[in-house]
Amino acid sequence: RWWGERTLAEGERLHGRLGTLELWLERGPREWLATTRHGDDETRTPRLEQPWEGTVPEHDEQTIFAERFAFRHTGDRLQLLPAMPPRPVVVHTATPLVIPGGEEATVYISLPLWLRASAGGELLLDVPVVRQSDTWFGAITGPGELCYASRSRGRLRLEDLPATPLRARAAIHVRNSAAGALPIDGLRLPAPFLSLYADGAGQLWTESVLVDHEQEGEMAALDYGAGPPREAAGAERVAGPRNAPERRALVHTFSSLIRGGFDALRHSRSRSAGVVDH
Repeated sequence: RWWGERTLAEGERLHGRLGTLELWLERGPREWLATTRHGDDETRTPRLEQPWEGTVPEHDEQTIFAERFAFRHTGDRLQLLPAMPPRPVVVHTATPLVIPGGEEATVYISLPLWLRASAGGELLLDVPVVRQSDTWFGAITGPGELCYASRSRGRLRLEDLPATPLRARAAIHVRNSAAGALPIDGLRLPAPFLSLYADGAGQLWTESVLVDHEQEGEMAALDYGAGPPREAAGAERVAGPRNAPERRALVHTFSSLIRGGFDALRHSRSRSAGVVDH
């Protein structure tokens, strides 16, 4: 597991590579220094080095971001935790999935993660593990919402979904109670409402999500399971939701996805937009 509590002596540094994220955390007598950058190459196996004797790059306002956090005295405890993104995630299916009227299906997907690092009760980092792409969900010239984009094949069998320590698995149960067929091209998931659970193998999961499509159109009622999904029974909670979930909320859920998007960090095209369930 790449998350958890660590102990750093004064002057000690931690260096890590997770996904496209590279990070450095250094403890001084009266400050913590947090430095990050995102590269183009993605590391699928998390790697944390402590102590680290290399040189920490300096803040340059282009590719490297650094912040110093001042304390009367720094403690030796550093907390690293996974988190869900701070915006909804629009999952675009590689191949459209159609659910006929009166049918239902459980779709297994994986969602991108963020890293939150804190020390002395202060949040030092809140950054994506893999660089995220923005997308607009809604009408091009009308109401909509800025979300993060992700791609998935939308597996119908859990065993077909690759395991990865840098993404969270989610079981999405879609019930089409309407008379007509429901084509799913894009599915908006309220990521800030979801908690994270770790199973015995260290795989992260969200609660199950129930999507109830009761009438024609792109609206659906959303609800969330209590605790880990049955596919990960016994998993322990490692992170709560960013925001309190709204139960049985009727929300704009399907389609209306503008493909492509732009990079959330550099406002340019991101490789992560094309990644499918890795």
